[in-house]
Amino acid sequence: MNRGVKVVEKKTTRSRRTASRGAGRNRAYLFVYGTLMRGQKSHGLLAQRRNVEFVGLGKIRGELYELHSHGYPGAIPSAQPDRFVSGQLYRLRNPDSILEDLDEFEGCEEGLFRRALVDAWSKGRKVKAWTYFYARPLGQASPLLTGAYRPARTLGSFRNKNFDLGKGHK
Repeated sequence: MNRGVKVVEKKTTRSRRTASRGAGRNRAYLFVYGTLMRGQKSHGLLAQRRNVEFVGLGKIRGELYELHSHGYPGAIPSAQPDRFVSGQLYRLRNPDSILEDLDEFEGCEEGLFRRALVDAWSKGRKVKAWTYFYARPLGQASPLLTGAYRPARTLGSFRNKNFDLGKGHK
């Protein structure tokens, strides 16, 4: 599944999770491309944290798939220079606990996603950022050739500058 891209993965057991994650610095970056993005159903996991700061729109090298049986997208690494996944970049202060919570949310222990350190581009600069790659066979997944996740709009996620039904709802 790696397709020739060098990806730094962190695998741990629960007892050594924080020490071995490699995120023990005071600051780190996080790239998200699915339901954790602003305006999406799981963004509250980031928005409720004081030590998470939105940097801007960004991209990583990869391929994005709609995982029909799950209702969310999954990205995989790509060695192709013209394949990117669009998303959002966040700066994390004291990232260990945030990443630990996100590892649980993303199903890392169950092998659903895996956290990897990748190059991310935002506002004309490149940084190292953590992201979550889908870790299971793609099966019936459909490629999202634009590299951008656009979920079907529902009443609860409708957003408009003049009308906001979804405010405060997931």
